[in-house]
Amino acid sequence: MAESEGVRRRDFINIAAVSTAGVGGVVTLLPLISQMAPSADVLAESSTEVD
Repeated sequence: MAESEGVRRRDFINIAAVSTAGVGGVVTLLPLISQMAPSADVLAESSTEVD
């Protein structure tokens, strides 16, 4: 049987679906994580002190 050898169509669809969901999750999380970074006015007022 040719179906039992190699990657079957169902396996390919599952891999493609999981990959798409993973990329979608990362694309969704990036703006949510980047909005937690300090704003430009906070960075401008900050200072670094070294003793």
